[in-house]
Amino acid sequence: MKRMLALLLFGAVLVVVLPVSLFAQSSSGFTSYYKPGNVALSVDVGGGTYYSSFSLAVYPGAEFLLAKYRVADFLPLDFGVAARGRIGLDAGLGGAGLDLGAGGFGTMHVGFRGIPGDVGKILGRFDLFVGLGVVFDFVSPTYYNGLGFGQFSGVNYFLTDNLALRLTDQWWHNYFDYTIGVQLKFGSTEAAKKAM
Repeated sequence: MKRMLALLLFGAVLVVVLPVSLFAQSSSGFTSYYKPGNVALSVDVGGGTYYSSFSLAVYPGAEFLLAKYRVADFLPLDFGVAARGRIGLDAGLGGAGLDLGAGGFGTMHVGFRGIPGDVGKILGRFDLFVGLGVVFDFVSPTYYNGLGFGQFSGVNYFLTDNLALRLTDQWWHNYFDYTIGVQLKFGSTEAAKKAM
């Protein structure tokens, strides 16, 4: 719940700060840290709940960026596909034991590089992302083995053009986890646009 409130607060700040900074200084639009053909490897670690139980989980993943689309030639949206896994240790009333699964996802990123001024130095390093897909649990201590839906969303903070820290919420079949992780991107980065 705290994570959701933090994301909502971050979104509210973006809604207020971005238009003010954009109208204050003319800009030629944002860029992102991605280009089609980039590959991003990630590992997320965290915990969460399923029914009356608790789980600790590791989510390894690989993403391939397929396309970039610019909304009104201004806001970059990067689309890709991702393969992700879930390795969990579960305890509680819902069942205890090892949980193993894999899934495929469609992904989207929104980047904010190129925001002019001091605001851009901070917000320009953030990348919001979401993934939706289908997951399959090979092993589970609950009766939820098999096919299910999955979702992940969160924020990357790029330390360099290729290395990012990330906060993510993960919904996997019936598991809901909050995770922290790291992402390593391979491939070139789109050049940041200069304010006019």
